[in-house]
This record gives sequence, structure tokens and C-alpha cells, in this order.
Amino acid sequence: MKNLQNVFLSFVFTIIVFGINFIVPSQINGFHENGFNLNFNNLINTSYAETIFNVRYDNPVFGRRPIILESQKFLNEYLNVPFQFSFNLLNFVLLFCLFLILSKCDFKTRKADPKILKFAFLFSIPILFAFFGSMCTYDDLGQYLFLLLFLIFLFKEKHLISIFFFVLACITRETSFIFYIVIIPFLLFEAKTNKAIKIISWVLPIILYLGFLTLYLSNEHINESKDFLLNNRFYAWQSNFRDWNRFRESTTLLFIMLFPYLFLLRRKFLKETSSEMKMWCKIASVLIIINAMIIVTSGLISEVRLLFIPLLFIIPFLQAELKEISIILLSNLNRNIPWKSLILSGLIAFLWYQPKTQGTGYFYKIYVFIFLLIVFESILYKSYDQIGINDQMK
Repeated sequence: MKNLQNVFLSFVFTIIVFGINFIVPSQINGFHENGFNLNFNNLINTSYAETIFNVRYDNPVFGRRPIILESQKFLNEYLNVPFQFSFNLLNFVLLFCLFLILSKCDFKTRKADPKILKFAFLFSIPILFAFFGSMCTYDDLGQYLFLLLFLIFLFKEKHLISIFFFVLACITRETSFIFYIVIIPFLLFEAKTNKAIKIISWVLPIILYLGFLTLYLSNEHINESKDFLLNNRFYAWQSNFRDWNRFRESTTLLFIMLFPYLFLLRRKFLKETSSEMKMWCKIASVLIIINAMIIVTSGLISEVRLLFIPLLFIIPFLQAELKEISIILLSNLNRNIPWKSLILSGLIAFLWYQPKTQGTGYFYKIYVFIFLLIVFESILYKSYDQIGINDQMK
């Protein structure tokens, strides 16, 4: 019964994401130009999808991330599936599987809480607005899925399977290598396998990834990738903060993607008595901070999906704290009007925050308002004992 409920909820949550992204101009409808989209034919075939596929297929950056592109090419050449439909089909399956396996994500916790994790992932801006213009999700859902599978098997010490999924994640997007911040301390301090297996688990993914690049990419692609890395990649910070509006956008997105989780990690650190759990709180904090520093200097902050990568580990790690917050908020819902949080959230969302997208920017503003309202209420609300929080958490 639980398995059936997990499948049903995963399907419903996937439909919600695709439904939101269907009605506005987005990648799943070829960026329909005439306001709200209600034409289901746009899910099947658009000129945009074929154009963007060809652009990405010949691009040196996407050239080293072939899984989604080669899957689309196969479906089109051998089954005559339109590029728009293949993009939607692949991402629907990946997102469904992503929600599905959250029930197994009990990283350093007693037991996974599938409902909390599903809602936490659904309400994350890179998932909820995955295919909006500034998000431009393409192969990210595949990366998220493979990284979650890697983490599941890593903490179960199924090393060969974990290496397989980690290499797949790195091939999907090379930003997956940030998870060496998790791999190294786990192998050094927790893994019970012998030293040889630990060294293999540490080194083999790098060897396999470099081997893949050597065999798959042409010399021309490799040289173009090097040129992009040297001449473009490390100048992204100029775009992130190039003017006053971009500064406001970048600082807002950094705040909502970093501060709540660092706050919860600090609270968990202070609450925990186990030195092991304190260590993992520190590792999680380092992971999210280093990733943010990399994105600020070499990625586009407006593509918030890049900031989401550490949260694949951190959200499951903090699921007990997220459940505690949900109980607090639901218990306090009818008690009073949160004027302080409403005013502060409104000022930031509707006056300070300036998304670079126009029409869909209103969706972002409403999201930021609701998200910040939850964050500020969680911080400002201190009387946990009044609602019997400890009893409800049992």
C-alpha cells in the first residue's frame, strides 16, 4: 500500500510541475508566445525544440553532456519522435523517478519521510519552475536523479553501484564533481570497507570520466571546451552583478537558496550531541557554501538549478527539521496574522527582487514572497513548547 501511495504521489507531483510549466511560455511548449498556453499540440511538436536541439548538439559545452541529447537524437532518428515530445517525455520520466526514489533518501537519518521530502523538492524553485525561461532546465533532472541514486548506494556502501551512478551524473553534468566534498569524508571516517576499495571509490570516477571525454569528444570539441572555459566560464560573475537589477536578483536568489538551509544546519548542529552528526552538519555547510562560491564566479545565479545541487543531500539530511517547521507553521496558522513576516517578505519580493524575465517574473515574485514568509515565520516563531512540538514529532 505504501509503495502504491508513493507511486501515486510521485505521479501527481510530476503532473503539478508540468502543469505549471505548461500554462506559461516555457521549454515544454516551445515558449508559446501568446500569453497563457492551453494548446496541447505545443507539447508534441514545436520549431523551437528542434532549433535548440541542433544548437546544443553542436555546442562544445553540451557536447560533453550527451545523455539527454543522444536520447533525443535516437528517438527522432529511429522512432520519428519530434524533439519537443522527446524532451518532454524524457524529463517527465526523470522527474517522476526523482520523486519516486525520495522514499529511499534517509541520509544520516533514521528513516526517510517521503511526503516531507516530496513537498520540499516540489516547493524548491528549480523544480517547481524547472522549464521557465531563466531556469532553462535541460539535463539537470537526469543529474539530480543520478546523484540521488549515487548517495543512496554510497551510504549503503554499495560502492560499485554508487560509482556507476556518480559517473553517470558527472557525464550528465560535470558540476556533479562537487560531491567529492561528501565522498571523501564518508570514505575516510565512516566506510567500513578496506583501504583498496576506498581508494578505488575515490579515484575510479575521475578516471572513467576522463576516459569518456577522451573517447567521446573530438579534438575540436575538446579545444572549443577549453576556450570556453578560459574565455567565458570564469567571467560569469560580471553577468550576475552587471547592474543594480541583476545585483538585486542575484542577492535574493542566493539568500533563498542558502540562508534557510544554513540556518537549519546550524540549529541541527547545536541540537545534536553526536560528534558524527555534528561533522555531517559541517560537511553539508561546506558543500553549500563552496558550491555557491563556484556558481557566483563561474555560473549564472539566475539559473537557480545550479544552486540546488547540494540540496540533493541537504534536504534529506534535514528532513526532521523540515517536518518540525511544517508542524510549527500548521499549528500557528490560525493563531495570528504574521504582520512582521508579511511586511518583510512583501518588501523583498515585490520591491527589492527584480527577476530578469518579464511575464513569468510575476510567478517568481509570488514564489519568493511565500517562501520568505515561511522562512521568516520559522525564524521568528520561538514558542515551540506551546504547541507540543516534541509530542508531534514522535
